[in-house]
Amino acid sequence: MESSGTSFTIQWHITTLCENNCKFCYMFDGERFENEKKNPLSFKEIQNIIIDYKRTLEIWGANGYIVFSGGNPLLHPKVWEILEFANSQGIHCQILGNPSITAEECEKMRNLKISSFQISLDGLRETHDYFRGKGHFEKSISILKLLGKYQITRSVMFTLSNRNKHDLVPLLDFLVKNQFVDLFAFSRIVPIGKGNAFEKELINTEDYRDLLLRVFEKIIDLKHHGFKFRFIEKEGELWELLYHQLGIRKNLLEKPEIYFGGCYIGNMGITILSDGTVVACRRLPIVIGKVPEQSIREIFTLSKELNQLREIREKSECQECTLKWSCTGCPAITNIVSKNYLKRDPNCWKIVRD
Repeated sequence: MESSGTSFTIQWHITTLCENNCKFCYMFDGERFENEKKNPLSFKEIQNIIIDYKRTLEIWGANGYIVFSGGNPLLHPKVWEILEFANSQGIHCQILGNPSITAEECEKMRNLKISSFQISLDGLRETHDYFRGKGHFEKSISILKLLGKYQITRSVMFTLSNRNKHDLVPLLDFLVKNQFVDLFAFSRIVPIGKGNAFEKELINTEDYRDLLLRVFEKIIDLKHHGFKFRFIEKEGELWELLYHQLGIRKNLLEKPEIYFGGCYIGNMGITILSDGTVVACRRLPIVIGKVPEQSIREIFTLSKELNQLREIREKSECQECTLKWSCTGCPAITNIVSKNYLKRDPNCWKIVRD
């Protein structure tokens, strides 16, 4: 079946194992985390889920890929068998990992045609090491160099808070000019799990808008000077609002009923935890089902919780906004700040009725 151009992805946290102890890790969220540790999926169950995912893409005529995460996914005892099986099913894979890989592992990833390997950098040396541990920045740069040597696409994620906002543009500049990165993205911190200690570090709205503009201008400047990289505009980060106000909206929506932009929740994918629990988003851990007991199609189409989340454009404070079909902000951050994910994103600077 030919693809419709639609994309449906899975972010799969296949293990809770991790050698790091990062200050704002969202994985350690009490009872949910303990249940995951005690009841990991078997290799056979993982295979069945991958087969179900492949069949789902075929039925829907959709593109897709699996993003394997954790914890550190490479610490899963069967990780290479899992990646090999997904590869044998024609499923493209990405890895969200830690800067602890070896040349041998890079060789394996290259042979398996892993689409990209992502690590986190949350600032320049001093700032990043504050969050992740002393020496972590240099280790991360070494791993980016190693990935480049093996021609594996290098992806960097920056978790934004008030504490590190001053480092975002300089870090992007440093990575691109030194050719350490192929893909770069950032996402605002969601203070859940261990990260709940950072709730007071959420960036304010004025600073956030100004930062988006600075990032946008830096991207234009770097590309103007011939530096090659891809900046990934995360769906929930209010980029659509900035583009709209700058007069450069990328999507002119003549038929909004067939286009859903903004946050991917209920739209473009699901998140699976290591025990098979399916949630709307790892940062908004509303349980919507369980695999392999339920099929992916059953969960995505019939979940009561997910269908309620899909109605956010009709129920939220944003329902009168002209951008409601292409921008929902981040429901996870909204849920932390307002205790209700149907409220408006706390960093939205737009007057809703315009």
